[in-house]
Amino acid sequence: RVTAFGCECGYVKLSVINVPRNEIVSEWSTRFESSVTSVALFNDELKLRCPSFIDLTDASPSNEEEPSLHLLVTTTLQPAVIYRNITVQGFESCYNLPDSDSFDAVMCCLVADIDMDGKQEVILGTYGQEMLVYKLESSSEDDTESWQLNCQRGFANPIYSLLYVDVTGDGVKELVVLTLQGVHIMQYREEKEEEIQEQLQEWKEKEKKWGVKFSTAKCEV
Repeated sequence: RVTAFGCECGYVKLSVINVPRNEIVSEWSTRFESSVTSVALFNDELKLRCPSFIDLTDASPSNEEEPSLHLLVTTTLQPAVIYRNITVQGFESCYNLPDSDSFDAVMCCLVADIDMDGKQEVILGTYGQEMLVYKLESSSEDDTESWQLNCQRGFANPIYSLLYVDVTGDGVKELVVLTLQGVHIMQYREEKEEEIQEQLQEWKEKEKKWGVKFSTAKCEV
């Protein structure tokens, strides 16, 4: 189990715990110059597990390694920071999100695949009434990856909380933004909905072929 927490004094601690043996395997700590507003553990890509009712005995065994785990830390005065591969490197490898400190204090954060491309985006909500969306981009020149500001959206009030959940019950999650004076529910664009409907149609065809039933509304990521 990996546990991370941040404090008002700027202190952040990360621990890797062996649950069966009830012991701490490793731990790291650091301190920021301002209060920590939020922390989030995440992977770069989503790995969906195959449902238990599907028989994959004929499939070749997967030799994929466990994805690296990263830690996102936001504070009131400093740029948001992502620590890469924390279970191995701890707080040694860090990356500041560009312009994340340009819109007053960062109040909240969320890591989710909001554009449904299989890769996680980092979303920040600020007191300066701006929502910032960062995406991991690859450079073709030196074959390196870095987080870049992909898009941003302004609101009429400071943003206090972000949530990615299926509000409408249609199996597709929405981005819920809580501001000082209201709640905003942001849905996918129409062209994205068309892609989803095509995927649902493929699943229906597989249901007839395999004799199993898929339920999108109850799938957990």
